Amino acid sequence: MLLFDDTLQAKFGTKFECYQTLFDHAKRDGSSYLKGHCFVGLAVCVPVIVENTVKYLTVPLRFRLRGENENKLTIASEMVTDAMAALCDHSMVILLCDSWYPKGEVLKTVEAHDNLELIANVRVDTALYDLALSRSNGCL
Repeated sequence: MLLFDDTLQAKFGTKFECYQTLFDHAKRDGSSYLKGHCFVGLAVCVPVIVENTVKYLTVPLRFRLRGENENKLTIASEMVTDAMAALCDHSMVILLCDSWYPKGEVLKTVEAHDNLELIANVRVDTALYDLALSRSNGCL
């Protein structure tokens, strides 16, 4: 199983590279913004049996500092694409992420690999639908 997410690291002062004002949905101190860095990380979760129970050993594979003009979806997509090159012989790989990621570049990456499946939390305002079936055969 592959797992990715992003994390924010608050910084104080202005003398560091890649300084950004970032939205933090979990911040609860009166402001939803912080000044700092955003990292995107990818890990592989390997199931192991410990005392007759399946536990997951999580091994970090990559972390990347997001630049000011970079998109987290694009960074995550590139990381997964690189990892899938090493996992192409596996019959199924599961990609696990939170509600920010199941869209855009990430979905295109999942669709590009026959052995990659996605499990994600979905936001309450997300619409899940497919195109309507054709009415040409008179059924529906």
